[in-house]
Amino acid sequence: MKSAVPYVRLNPTRQNRWRLAPHAQAAGYEAWPSLEEIFPTRIQGINPNRGITGSVIDVDKKLLADRIAAYIGADSFAYATSACPALAMPRANYTPEIVWKGLRKLGFDESRLKPYLLFPFDQRWIYYEDRLNLLNRPRETLAANVDCECFLIAVPEPRKVSEARPLFSRTLLDLHVHDRGSVAIPAVIRLDALAGARLANLSPEIWAALREAWGAMGGLETSDAHLCASKLIHICLAIMNSPAYRLDHASALGADWARVPIPRHSALVRRLGQLGGLVAALMDCSTDSASGVREILGRDKLASIAAIRRSDGHPISADDLRVTISYFGAAPGRFVQTDDVSGELWINNNVYLANVPITAWRSEFGGYQTIRKWLGYRHVTRLQGRPMTLEEQRSLRNMILRLTALSALEPQMDELYSAAVEDALIVGNEMPSIQAAE
Repeated sequence: MKSAVPYVRLNPTRQNRWRLAPHAQAAGYEAWPSLEEIFPTRIQGINPNRGITGSVIDVDKKLLADRIAAYIGADSFAYATSACPALAMPRANYTPEIVWKGLRKLGFDESRLKPYLLFPFDQRWIYYEDRLNLLNRPRETLAANVDCECFLIAVPEPRKVSEARPLFSRTLLDLHVHDRGSVAIPAVIRLDALAGARLANLSPEIWAALREAWGAMGGLETSDAHLCASKLIHICLAIMNSPAYRLDHASALGADWARVPIPRHSALVRRLGQLGGLVAALMDCSTDSASGVREILGRDKLASIAAIRRSDGHPISADDLRVTISYFGAAPGRFVQTDDVSGELWINNNVYLANVPITAWRSEFGGYQTIRKWLGYRHVTRLQGRPMTLEEQRSLRNMILRLTALSALEPQMDELYSAAVEDALIVGNEMPSIQAAE
């Protein structure tokens, strides 16, 4: 009997890792270098694996410091358990009492409280201890390079459409910023922690091509190379967050590392670098984005977005900031569309954020609906019944503004992505095989 399904001829290539799997390609895509080929050093995000609430992670630096100090300074393990039950729970390759005894010898160290990106646009603090197995996977290489300019956060073979969108950070970051598992790509790498030598995180072949095309000079240790690596990360941010780019290469992006058209000519390099710099500033939750948001959205529009209100018109009190509407998992949450462009985002039955752009509400990064993910982890059941702090409420509004501004930049991203395709630098096909750092 003749099959109703026609056979498809597969053409595996070196660029698609000789995969016997169908995926459509837009013209030119396989000629562009992949993130793997551009950036030799790639480091997996930290995997604490000790829980989120009441563990080594917190939204409040002081609360985290007090909790860890009490845990380490307890007179006995029984007292330590009451100070921080989450760290007293046995796990694979983790014997809490043995680790606690080691921590007691080392003592509490405030300098180990580090900014930490947990999920997209969800900046917190972590007690980063890499001398003992307090953390499941501390990623010492990541910590050693945390001051080396910036990190592009990406994932190979994303399982979800929004995981193909890279993020940006200047801080330590979690393995699950992307649901599948995030990889940090530094612009500059520190080869020797003692000597302090730093090299641009570029393959020799890419650097040779950029020197010729962009008029740069010197070796990977030079400021020219460092600047080019940072600029290239910004260019990747601008292009890979373009909706047109993700639509054109949807099937290919799910098969391997993303490939990026690197522009040759200085005017386009400058425009893409500036746009990517704006994208980076909006994504970097460890720094203030007010000026960038104001530049993109305008002062008048800015004032009306995501204003917090009570339904009865009364002033907002700190106790009103309890998130009692569930946004976690399959819970529906409560976003009420009020017109074609905006809606009300409710956190409980009395309090909501007015004029929240639909584009921000629907925005997805890392395999998550961003606002839903953020609110899901602020539900009262996950905060031991406490309301959000005023700082968290400000962070929620700030996230909505950042997402709105990023959405407003998408037409520019599409325009410059299209220009980069026409101006793409073609690097030789014999790219080296490159291994991740961890």
